[in-house]
Amino acid sequence: MKEIQSDNLENVYCHVTNKAIEWIVAGFIIEGNELLENLWRYGIEHSRDLWLQDEGLQIMWEISGLAPLKIPFQFKGLEEIENENWSRFYPSWSHT
Repeated sequence: MKEIQSDNLENVYCHVTNKAIEWIVAGFIIEGNELLENLWRYGIEHSRDLWLQDEGLQIMWEISGLAPLKIPFQFKGLEEIENENWSRFYPSWSHT
């Protein structure tokens, strides 16, 4: 609680988002989604620093079929995410 009270709002937003991701990756998808939905209810602007987490969440939601309501960021195509990751980690290899 002290960390939350002493930190700026964007850092708290990122911290809570990352905690929800830990829960989701650990298999607690519904609980992680509920944490995100509670965070998003505050109407805080979605951090642009979370783009990689957003993509990972999108993939987890697609696989599980359990996505929260009113997601505050634009979805990308899964094929686009996959191709960007191949390019990012294996730039000399063409994945087409």
